[in-house]
Amino acid sequence: MLGSVNDDEPFKHPQIRKMVTDFAELTMSPLWRIVIFHSRDQSFSVSTALKARCHAVECLTWVKTNVNHSPLHRFVSATECITVGYYDEVSKRRVREHCNENGISNVLMFPAVTKKLRHVAGDMTLVNPYQKPRKLIMRLLQLFSNDDDWVLDLFSGTGTTLACSLNMFRHCIAMEKDDAQVSFIRMRINGLNECPDEDQEVGRKHIADTERFQPASREPVPPLADEPRDMADLEEPILEQERQDRCSNVPEDPNILEPEESYDQLLL
Repeated sequence: MLGSVNDDEPFKHPQIRKMVTDFAELTMSPLWRIVIFHSRDQSFSVSTALKARCHAVECLTWVKTNVNHSPLHRFVSATECITVGYYDEVSKRRVREHCNENGISNVLMFPAVTKKLRHVAGDMTLVNPYQKPRKLIMRLLQLFSNDDDWVLDLFSGTGTTLACSLNMFRHCIAMEKDDAQVSFIRMRINGLNECPDEDQEVGRKHIADTERFQPASREPVPPLADEPRDMADLEEPILEQERQDRCSNVPEDPNILEPEESYDQLLL
């Protein structure tokens, strides 16, 4: 978790504590989750700041499954820390029940982004060096939010959280102070429609994670032509056919009930 404009100076403990404190005081939601990516060196500062304001804190580890070995025979960093704070009086019980029911562990295994997003115009520089894979963000949204929840992304970068949130029926507020990244996020959400034609082809080659954004539809899928819309539509023909079959087997005897009346009494 870095704090400077140029992404070269990490947040210090007072800054992390102030960020969590300010968010807790400003939000009016009675229940919220805060997810923070950070280095191993920042684990103590992040967990301490969250424990001061949250009812429960969980530490996760993102394992980057596609990290190559170092040719210099050094240890390669293939993990990243994720700390989650829960503001909810019954968070501990809910977290325990949720994890037990779904078999969730504190290890998330997703490949790191290899084809990082680049500006489609100019010198094709990286939009942001610290890009997260979409599947990881979608997994976090699935675990810690529901449909129609509000998601606040304080460091939007390339806008992956914004795109995933909108695609998963979440509302999202994206914040970014770098003008170039803001322009890229707008272009990404608009599906590259604002780019000149010559840049679109370049963008498709180098921006593997950017496709034309289309929010998912909430409209129910219409049934097939031969598919009944309701179980009642399916049950009625079966009952009627069964009624006819049974009535056809009743002998014609004036001393017994009529076939229709006999079947009705049988059902009762």
